[in-house]
Amino acid sequence: MKSNGEKPAEGEAAFFDIDKTLISVFSEQAFALRMLKKGHLGFHKVLLILFSYIVYSLIEIKDHEKTKKAAVRLIMKNQPVEKSNRLYDEYFQSTLQYTIYDEMKKEIERHRREGRKLVLISSSVDLIVSRFRDHLNFDKYYAARLEKKDCLYTGEILGRVFNGRRKAEAVREFAEAEKIDLKKSYAYGDYRDDRYMLELVGHPVAVNPDKTLKQIAGERGWAIMNPVHARSTH
Repeated sequence: MKSNGEKPAEGEAAFFDIDKTLISVFSEQAFALRMLKKGHLGFHKVLLILFSYIVYSLIEIKDHEKTKKAAVRLIMKNQPVEKSNRLYDEYFQSTLQYTIYDEMKKEIERHRREGRKLVLISSSVDLIVSRFRDHLNFDKYYAARLEKKDCLYTGEILGRVFNGRRKAEAVREFAEAEKIDLKKSYAYGDYRDDRYMLELVGHPVAVNPDKTLKQIAGERGWAIMNPVHARSTH
């Protein structure tokens, strides 16, 4: 921690995943369930969505990006942009913001106080990630960009899905653009594929890690956090 007499940590950054790292839930699945409750998605489609995310999260598959895009297509295809944004804003304000771990809020505030850039990198869509950026006052975010056409979300993703090695690409891009010293920087993730991002920084932190990441963290001497305090409702 920086003392009052020390210089701020210029040229350093802290990179954060969102789902199960900053928050206690999976954001896109939670939003799909809210859309079901509000009548914007059918029950059968939600079951398919949840199954897709189970495959994405728990099973070793070669093309995570393809599976992710298929799940997003099920949720967002032909959804009105204005109505979807309004529904998500209401859900974020009433519920999702209260799933942020208290311990992670303290980490964020520590890094802000010490002068580091704050960056979100998530495989979730920009509709979701941008609200976390605004709420937590991050400097930058990387997320899957939803395509819009004729006031509708098409369900398609433009460009990259930031999982696995793509998160590492984003870290390198940000570091190059902002002249960040990665050896002095921090990264936080929970999933086995987050290791590609974590291994780039001098201070990797596995947060509520899955079995594989926990083993990697133990072998490499990485810090491990197990935050538990988050309110699921207002």
